[in-house]
Amino acid sequence: MKPWDFSAENFSPDDNAEKYIYKNGKIERYLEVGKHEHNFFLSGSKGLGKTLLITFKAYRYWKLLNTIEEREKGGQRIKLNVNDLVESLSFSFSTFSHSDIKRFSEFRIWEQFWRFCLNYIILKKAELPIPTEVSKLVNEDSSLSTICGELIMKRDKLHQILELNNLLRPGITAIKSSVTLFVDRLDHELDDFLFDPEYLKLEGENGQLNPATLMWMNAQLGLISAIFSINSSNKHIKIFATVRSEALLHRPNSLHLNFLNSLTELQYSKEEVKQIFLNNIELMKTRDLVDPNAESPIRKFLGFEKMPHPRARDEHKNRRVEDAFDFIYRHSFGRPREIVFLGKYLFEDELSRSDYRELSEEEKFPGSAKKSTTWPIPRSSKPIKERSSPGLRKGFRPPRQRHLHQRHPPRRTRKTRPRYRQLPILPGAPGLYRARPENGKRLPAGLPPSCEIQLQ
Repeated sequence: MKPWDFSAENFSPDDNAEKYIYKNGKIERYLEVGKHEHNFFLSGSKGLGKTLLITFKAYRYWKLLNTIEEREKGGQRIKLNVNDLVESLSFSFSTFSHSDIKRFSEFRIWEQFWRFCLNYIILKKAELPIPTEVSKLVNEDSSLSTICGELIMKRDKLHQILELNNLLRPGITAIKSSVTLFVDRLDHELDDFLFDPEYLKLEGENGQLNPATLMWMNAQLGLISAIFSINSSNKHIKIFATVRSEALLHRPNSLHLNFLNSLTELQYSKEEVKQIFLNNIELMKTRDLVDPNAESPIRKFLGFEKMPHPRARDEHKNRRVEDAFDFIYRHSFGRPREIVFLGKYLFEDELSRSDYRELSEEEKFPGSAKKSTTWPIPRSSKPIKERSSPGLRKGFRPPRQRHLHQRHPPRRTRKTRPRYRQLPILPGAPGLYRARPENGKRLPAGLPPSCEIQLQ
């Protein structure tokens, strides 16, 4: 992978992946491959690198298994198709009605659904025969996405098809050779149910969550439960999957503590995120660095390491000095994806300019007189309070920011204080809030005025 590349789709084993991927103790244990492997599940919020890590783990397994196969074939090298490493789920729920969503919001139906699909695909990968009764109802498919899409299209006969799962179990227990499968991006395929207004209108029964939200969670929990059951039934079968950490908050009691022993949850401290940033700098070519002879990696990349704040002052009225990485970090959600994205933006749009290296150190700071660095990227050219929004009443304005250069900011009176309240943190975006005016209409989700960038 190239430096500042935050897309796992561009992963290639020919690149220096071992150096590019940051590995702490928890990630090292997850990436281990061997006979006694038990780290089957990888969880985390969006932007933490789940797809990249499961792809790299799949590559390690491919390398191990094919090295053994090469020896058996007399040294004949096997070519790798990177797209075949991980099964990136892709199927459509566009034909789902409200009644379908309520039906598929149950955990049990998803558990049976995934057991059938996974058993079918495992038998295909092991090149074992499929029972005739199953072949009559399901076409000969070798892709998990295809078989899942077919069952969704035939959901009127789903109960009849899932009853045939008992016919697949004898073949699963008879497998004597190693079979591995990596499943990813299920949460991505289901995200539409969390944001579509038509689905959000549905009301839960007996005080439960919205059926669309339940479907989003139980589809992932059912996948985990089915994988855990299949892996436990035959030690030669190893299925790995990624899951969003928000879905695990409502797991049923049937997913007991043994499941947690097979789960790796991604979390990064500020120092770990900084190391990811520094790893990308180390992968850059010398000619692309602003100051390649500097000792500090940050100075090599930006040309400076400390930066005075353009407006904030201390108690002695001197300009406050901030570390350059701290400035970048507070303009993100603290996740690797935003950090790498901001590094990519700085490198391609600012540091690569022909006149950047000719500027003095002070002129390179954001907010300088020449405004050499104008970031983060605003979503609109208008000020926040001037943007049109159906949720804004006439005269409403966002809360004023505290003036850091003033020792005692002016107190707001009852008349001038904007009336708003904070809602719970949005899933996957720590620190992101929505303001709700008194008229009950929601404002569009957005970042604080100091951070106008939001990644999907």
